[in-house]
Amino acid sequence: MLPLHRLAADGPKSSFRIGRFARRSVRWIAVSGVFAVSIWILGSFFVHRGPRLPPVSVGWAELENAPPPQVTPPPSSIWDARANQVKEAYLHAFSGYQKHAAPYDELLPISGGRVNKYVFRTHTTI
Repeated sequence: MLPLHRLAADGPKSSFRIGRFARRSVRWIAVSGVFAVSIWILGSFFVHRGPRLPPVSVGWAELENAPPPQVTPPPSSIWDARANQVKEAYLHAFSGYQKHAAPYDELLPISGGRVNKYVFRTHTTI
């Protein structure tokens, strides 16, 4: 015979049970949330924000008629020299790659060996 009398006395059994630790955690999270919100709301009443300053009147006509600030860029000879230095450095590095490690991805500087670190071509474009 099935123990139906136990089922009726205990009520339906749930497969989802919350343990003691989980109940305490939920309780502490709820209490902490209520405490934080109450401090945030009540704190705005007690914070001293300092005296309010009167609004500053700005003469818009003066600002509209003011000339824009003058910025003088450096001479173009400086930029041309820097561009040439960057170009020479790139060409030096690329010609060294072409000379020593062209079909491979990297060159080992101490041993002079070559490494194909990236197997697929898509990895080298990233």
